[in-house]
Amino acid sequence: MTRATVATATGATRPLDWLDPTLGTFPKLVTDNARRLAGKVAIREKRLGIWQSHTWSQYLAEARLIALGLAALGFARGDKTAIVGDNRPPLYWAMLATQALGGVPVPLYQDSIETEMQYIVDHAEARFAVVEDQEQADKLLHVRAACPRLEYIIYDDPRGLRRYTEPCLLSLTELRERGEKFEREHPGWLDGEIARGQADDLAIICDTSGTTGQPKGALLTHRSLIVTAWNAVASEGVRADDIEVIYDHVILVLKGVSLEVPEEGIVALLGANGAGKSTTLKAISGLLRTERGEVTKGGIEFLGAPIHRLDPADVVRRGVVQVMEGRHVFEHLSVEENLLPGAYTRGSGRAVKEQLERMYGYFPRLAERRGVSAGYISGGEQQMLAIGRALMAHPRVMLLDEPSMGLAPMLVAEIYEIVARLNREEKVAVLLAEQNAAMALGVAQYAYVMENGRVVLDGDRRTISENEDIKEFYLGLSGVGQRRSYRDVKSYRRRKRWLS
Repeated sequence: MTRATVATATGATRPLDWLDPTLGTFPKLVTDNARRLAGKVAIREKRLGIWQSHTWSQYLAEARLIALGLAALGFARGDKTAIVGDNRPPLYWAMLATQALGGVPVPLYQDSIETEMQYIVDHAEARFAVVEDQEQADKLLHVRAACPRLEYIIYDDPRGLRRYTEPCLLSLTELRERGEKFEREHPGWLDGEIARGQADDLAIICDTSGTTGQPKGALLTHRSLIVTAWNAVASEGVRADDIEVIYDHVILVLKGVSLEVPEEGIVALLGANGAGKSTTLKAISGLLRTERGEVTKGGIEFLGAPIHRLDPADVVRRGVVQVMEGRHVFEHLSVEENLLPGAYTRGSGRAVKEQLERMYGYFPRLAERRGVSAGYISGGEQQMLAIGRALMAHPRVMLLDEPSMGLAPMLVAEIYEIVARLNREEKVAVLLAEQNAAMALGVAQYAYVMENGRVVLDGDRRTISENEDIKEFYLGLSGVGQRRSYRDVKSYRRRKRWLS
């Protein structure tokens, strides 16, 4: 029986359930992220209308203090911690702290009634509980007699709890103070506990809602959760996250651009000249640095691995290839001699010959003219040649920059049909930068609209096609589908404020 595998960002394959032992648990992953991505945002929370950000280094530091505080209270490996509250950073830190000590967090709905909380806490044999505020603390205090193993209730928000005298109650602030003291007395102890964790250790117990009976707990290991997340990321393809691009250390061109190209999908990037489409593609392919450009903020990932600091050749080896605007070909070389350099990452021999014949199947015009100098073929054929050369690298993602520019409508339609076939038959994902919105939306499943270096609108094909402003600005249609004249749309600049 063949073991299932998945492709990695480097193009290699690995078993679906494989994990690096040094990164096999959530505490190990967060520790590694805090080392590599110390200043990058790990989690955001909106408080009183203002986004509050916490970096990976802050995330780890908070979790460590809570873990050390729990250790000072006598937390042992295998102990359970009930986590009750809304989705707030301190509760996630408490979950990570529990896992760092070899324990198991047991999250509960913050609006659970007392009897539901009692059943889950008692059934899980939780010794500790971390709650958000007075409401959850009161519920657990009322049922504590029925949960004999519950020893401590730790709360985050102290409002309404200042006059409570129960010895089992403890604030997160007090817990952190105990953690600081424990760290001074036992330096390096927590690092050893984190290192003891294994991928097949129990990571969390998730209970069902209990609508048809008593809640049932699902026991999930670190391996199952991390591998599932990894495989989900691997299916995402290319993802740009809040990237900023500056040329010559001075000229700001892209401002917080975020987009995704799912595996085997076609995504259109629409916008006028100067909107930032080509710069976005070059940032992904690594060609930006050849023009003295640099990604100064944010990041770009392919299959979950960062690629925005890689050389263009390494990006190609990982399966991302750009077809640049302007039909770049070696005019003095023959068509076939133009195609072969596209396969340089694949070595030579039978595989290259098979890929060449496969490519000719998609572009029969090129097969007919394989011996002709590229400078003597038509503009449409040169565009086919540029796409064919990229196809020779056997890419997983193709970045197409203005493939319709300067071509007759019939040739444009033919090229777009070939792009759709490549996506359908070869499973090549495509990011398509275009001004010709009508053609792009004819093949794309999703689209982003760019203006002045920002993504100002995004949505699926239907949403974008039916947007009234898109119809007017990019498709030349009125609100009832009638084509507009230049005189009718000369207010374009003024009305385009919706995009700012």
